[in-house]
Amino acid sequence: MGLPLFIIGIWSIFGSPKARVPLNPFTHELVEAALFTLAVLALYETGRTLIASVFASMVIFSQLVSFHLHQKTI
Repeated sequence: MGLPLFIIGIWSIFGSPKARVPLNPFTHELVEAALFTLAVLALYETGRTLIASVFASMVIFSQLVSFHLHQKTI
């Protein structure tokens, strides 16, 4: 019960769009990647390998689309 509350606290302070402590884009991506990796590992460790695989695929796709949309054109 404590770990999800800790993750919510970390996300609300550092990761959310209206975060109290805004991070530079690189650090924000690292925090985001770490939290999503923990979620995938938790699903995998509980035996939900299909859900973990689907979630990991969705996260990777979302990150690629987000990266592509934030690229500046020359």
